[in-house]
Amino acid sequence: MYLDTDIVLSQIKRRDWLKDIVRRKLSEIDEDFCTSAITVVECQIVLLREESRGGD
Repeated sequence: MYLDTDIVLSQIKRRDWLKDIVRRKLSEIDEDFCTSAITVVECQIVLLREESRGGD
């Protein structure tokens, strides 16, 4: 199953409104997870931007 940026970020960020929902749904799926290099880059950009703003 392919994981997009929002799903990955929901699990990385300390507080995210999707965190519990995503964790519950992912635990119900019996497949390997994968993502793309662009998703990793998008996550990095979002996290760096939030860090520079002092956010979560």
